[in-house]
Amino acid sequence: MKSSGNRAQYEALHDHYNGPEVIDFLLPDRSNPSSVLSMIDLPHSNARIAGTALTREVWEAVNEAWLNICASLKASITPKTLPEIIGLIRRQSALVQGALHGTMLRNDIYDFARLGTFIERADSTALILDVKYYVLLPSVSVVGGPMDNVQWESILRSVSVLRCEFNGSSQHFNIMS
Repeated sequence: MKSSGNRAQYEALHDHYNGPEVIDFLLPDRSNPSSVLSMIDLPHSNARIAGTALTREVWEAVNEAWLNICASLKASITPKTLPEIIGLIRRQSALVQGALHGTMLRNDIYDFARLGTFIERADSTALILDVKYYVLLPSVSVVGGPMDNVQWESILRSVSVLRCEFNGSSQHFNIMS
């Protein structure tokens, strides 16, 4: 919950943490403004309002994403169905991004959409880094050790910025955009 920035809100609604309650809070819970369902509702509503500013392909991708994600989140989410639902969310997001990048004029509307993406990514990355240092790091003596390196590699992969370069026998991590 800490990495999503919703810990206080979750704890106000729930006494303890368990898998199904956390999954429901993060995916279909409309009372959580950061849930996947809330996050897909807002761009869908905005796209309907700004319909003439978007290309047909962008509107269709947003609408299709909204329809498919809403339908998948209506069913009960189990550990068995969770990977499939997460995969659907990722694919639908990629389709919307592809339509935006491939069909929109490079104007203020496009720049505004990209700005929102970058702000969201920066916020999420900052939350993940906070978790890395204050939750995952057992002690300062672990810094630079194998466990710390594995954690950094996982974090960098999770935010899609890891590129490994092998220079002789050493491994260097470069942050890429």
